[in-house]
Amino acid sequence: MKILLKLLIGVVFIALGYAMYSEVQNNIDKELNIAFFGDSITEYGWTEQDGYVKLTVNELLKRGKKVIPIPAGVAGDTSSDLLSRIEDDVISKHPDVVVLMCGLNDIHFFPDEINTFKANMESITDKLIENNIKVVLLNITVYEGEFAELDSAIDEYNKVIKEIADNKKITLVDVRSDIKNFAGKTGTEDLILTVDGVHFNYDGNKILADALVPVLMKI
Repeated sequence: MKILLKLLIGVVFIALGYAMYSEVQNNIDKELNIAFFGDSITEYGWTEQDGYVKLTVNELLKRGKKVIPIPAGVAGDTSSDLLSRIEDDVISKHPDVVVLMCGLNDIHFFPDEINTFKANMESITDKLIENNIKVVLLNITVYEGEFAELDSAIDEYNKVIKEIADNKKITLVDVRSDIKNFAGKTGTEDLILTVDGVHFNYDGNKILADALVPVLMKI
């Protein structure tokens, strides 16, 4: 009886192991169309060789993930701009996943319109969900250098982003915390992770890519 029980347990563990392996392998084998939707950080994340989009895509490919990137970042865009072009630049391209990051320009140009930002982000995520597109939401990153005084507003906007992610059960990647952990603090007058106070240097881009890759590998 004990031998039979041990054999049965062994078979169960083998079956579970195979199921887990199969799931991982299926995730790797599946071709994934990923739209990277955002402002200049996302645009340069693709056009710059060491941008976070390029680093993310290259690492996914290196790990055997079949990825087709859909670059959809536009410099200067606010959440209103993203909402106005979501159909043409994202939904019409039929992505499986959208990596969405937005908010620095809203804070910079419209600091008192957080409710507009919230409404726009809700509409953007709703449209993606309605089209059966999985959303991976990055929170707002950092201001440094000449823009350092704006950095404290990011945390309030990120509360809105977290609320949306929680309510809609969207995957949220907390890159803001990763940035704080790397730099010690945010909003410094020194340029630690950016080249100009907003756009990332290699270290900043790598923080975003390192946070994104494990999430996208599981999809």
